[in-house]
Amino acid sequence: MKRLICALISLMLVLSCFAAAESAILPVVYGKVTSSNGAASPLYQLPNDQRPVIKSVPNGAAIQLLFEGTVWHKIQVTNTGDVGWMKAGEITITTRGRSALTYGASVTSAKTIKSSDGFAALRWGPGLEYDAMDQLPAGLYCWVYERVGDWSRVLLEDGRIGYVHSTLLQNASKITTWPEGIKGYVQVSGNAANYRSDANYSSKVLGTLASGHIVDILGEKNSFFYFYSESLNKYGYISIDIMSPEGLNRVAYLAPLYYDHPYNYNADVLWELNAGQVVKVLANDGYVSRVQYDNVIGYIDNNDLVIHH
Repeated sequence: MKRLICALISLMLVLSCFAAAESAILPVVYGKVTSSNGAASPLYQLPNDQRPVIKSVPNGAAIQLLFEGTVWHKIQVTNTGDVGWMKAGEITITTRGRSALTYGASVTSAKTIKSSDGFAALRWGPGLEYDAMDQLPAGLYCWVYERVGDWSRVLLEDGRIGYVHSTLLQNASKITTWPEGIKGYVQVSGNAANYRSDANYSSKVLGTLASGHIVDILGEKNSFFYFYSESLNKYGYISIDIMSPEGLNRVAYLAPLYYDHPYNYNADVLWELNAGQVVKVLANDGYVSRVQYDNVIGYIDNNDLVIHH
C-alpha cells in the first residue's frame, strides 16, 4: 500500500510539473502547418498518436502555439479556433511575438544582440547586481526604450522588457519598425507641440498635438517618432524629446506592490496600489513586472496590470 501511495504521489507531481510548464508558456508563438507530403495533418486530442483525432488541419493553415514542446505542440487553429496537439515535425514556426514588419518606417533604435559567447543577459535592472531573467541569443531583435548609464532598457518582440548592457547591442539593418501596439503621449510644458511631414525641424508643420494626446508609435527616424493619431486620423513625425512611450500602463485591480519578485522570493508587500493608478513598467518577464510608481519601485503580478509597453 505504501508503494502504491508513493507511486500516486510521484505521478501527481509529474502531472503538476507538466501542467505548470504548459501554463508557463506565453501564447506569443505563431506558425503554420507544413506536412512533409503536403497533405492535411491530424490534430490530436492529447499528445499521443494513439489518441483520438479531433480533425485534419489543411497544409498551410495558420496556427498559434499554446505550448511549445520538442515532440508535440499544443496549438490553436486560427481560422477555426480548434485546440489540440500536433507533432512538432508538422509545424513551421513563423513568428515569435507581435509581427511588426509591415509599416516600413526607418527605426534607429532597433537593435540586435551581439556577444562574443553568443548570449547576452536580460536583467531586471541596469546593473550586474540585478538578477538575469533570461539569456538572449546573438541576432535577436529588440527595441531600445531608454539608456540608463551603460545599460539599455529594451523591449522584445514577445512583450518582455528588461535591461541589456549597451555594448552587447548593435544597430539592426533588417527590422524597420517598432512592434505593433506601442502607444505614447505628448509631454510638453506648453499646451501643444508641432508635428511635421518628415523627421527634421525644417520639414513642413502639419499641425499640433495637445499635451497628453495619445498616439500609436510606428517607428523612429533621426530622433523623431513616426506616429498615427487615431482620433485625428493623421500620420506625422514628432520629436522624441516631447513624446513619451510610457505612462499608459495602469493597475487594473486593487493589487499588492511587492518589494521583490513574488514568484521567486518570499517578498514583503510595500503597499496596495488602487485600480487605475498609472505605473511605469521597467522590466517584465511575462508574468511579473518591475514597476515605478511615483518614486517607489516594486514588483506587481501582470494579471493586475493593463500593459501598453
